[in-house]
Parts: sequence; C-alpha cells; structure tokens
Amino acid sequence: LHCNKRGYYTLGPIIVTLGDIFGFYPRSITEPLIDHVIVYPRIFPIAQLGIPSLYPLGETRAVRRIFEDPTRTIGVRDYSPHDSLRHVHWKATARHQNLQIKVFEPTTTLKVVLFLAIDSFEHNGAHNEDDLELGISTAASVANYITEQGSPVGLFVNTCLADSGQSVRIPPGSGTNQLVSILEALAKVTPHSSGSFEEFLRGEQRGLPWGTTLIFILSRPSESLTGLLTNLRESGHRLLVLQIGSQGADRVAYPFTWHNVRVPGDLQQTSSEEAP
Repeated sequence: LHCNKRGYYTLGPIIVTLGDIFGFYPRSITEPLIDHVIVYPRIFPIAQLGIPSLYPLGETRAVRRIFEDPTRTIGVRDYSPHDSLRHVHWKATARHQNLQIKVFEPTTTLKVVLFLAIDSFEHNGAHNEDDLELGISTAASVANYITEQGSPVGLFVNTCLADSGQSVRIPPGSGTNQLVSILEALAKVTPHSSGSFEEFLRGEQRGLPWGTTLIFILSRPSESLTGLLTNLRESGHRLLVLQIGSQGADRVAYPFTWHNVRVPGDLQQTSSEEAP
C-alpha cells in the first residue's frame, strides 16, 4: 500500500480469486473482514514558532518572576493597589489584620490548545482542498513542535470525523500518546463541518483553563470572529492566528499575533512579535 494521501481508509472485504493456469476452473472466496488504515497528515519542520514568549505557564520553575502560575502558591505579601482581589489570601488576612496577597511560583511551561476552523476553508459552497490539507498539516506540525518542547497541547475541530461523524475535542495533554491521538484525529478530519466555528468556539471556551495559549488555524475568518477573539484575549488567554492561504488582507481587523501560511516553508519564518 502506498499511503500518499492523508485519510481514514477502509480495507475489506477480502476477495481471493484462484484457478488453474488455463482458466478452466476459477474459484473465488470472500472473507467479510473489515479493517482500516489511518494515514497521518504530513508534519513540516518548525524552527521557532515563538509560542513560549506568548504565555509561559506550567510545570517548570523560571529564574526570573516574569509569569506566575496561580495554581502554585509559595507565600503571601502585603496588598498593593495594582493587585487583583482574586488573589487575596483571606486566612492570612485574618491573621495579620491586613490584606495579604498570594505569591505564586514563576513557571515557564506552555499549555496550548489548537483550534482548526473547518468551515473557514469553504467559499461559495466549495472547499479549497489544498488549503485545507495545508491547514491540517499545520495543526499536526504545531502539535508535534509543542510536544517536542515538553508542553501540553490539545485539539478542537468543528468537523465530522470520517469514522464517527463527531467533532474533535481533545483536552490538553503531554507525551507521545497525546500526539498520536491528535494525529489520528487529524487523519480522520473531513471537509464537512459540524456547524459554524463561532458556535463551536462559544461552546468550548467555557472549559478552557485560565491562561491557556490558543492557536487558531483558519482560512477565511468571519467578521463575527473578531469579538470572540477579543473576549478570549481579555479573559486571560494569549492568541496566535495562523491564516492558511493568500487571504492576508483580512488580518487588518485583528490586533493579535498573526501569521500567514501560504506554503509549508512559511512555518519556518514565523516570529513571536505580537501585533499592536
């Protein structure tokens, strides 16, 4: 089998035909065995995607206190006017009779969620197959890159999977098994969307951990997406948009880190600078 194209393929039933050299006594046997072959998307090299500068948050201690993990309290200090009341340590405040603020451990590991917008690759009722495959390979390449950095990564896609017809919902996780799950899901992605990406994102954003870096992979962003991305940014997430294809003019309305991916080589040229 030459697996030249990403996808989820059915093998079977097996038909075995045999006979003599002259063809006088042909025989045929059918075995109702069904199996499947999963062909992963292509993975392109990424030299430096620049994600660590977006939102370093996770398991590894940092030398300098640039970003802090709110799940790891290492002490308390006196309250100052710029502090958030969400970080008040109420028990310590009661003991000291003065507002005390939690001090968090600085960390550097990322937690990233990839969002692939299937319906954004449709135009006038048809989808651009080349752009869609590039978008799927971009998601696979980014997931592989993040896994190699030892950081958790998840995947959400508003597609109808080839085997189940369901959308893709893989929460962030680390390790080889997580990457395999993501690659298998991307192999089964079809151009048929489960609904609008905006509604899909609204349904999933409530379960996103605070501080998660969100990477959106899309082709033609809709106008209604602007408000959603703005709300996510204001709620504590850092955003990176990878726009597939040549629709670069659409980016002017979005004040986020934004890269155009027209060919696989563009993944080698992304920087970490955030749009103003």
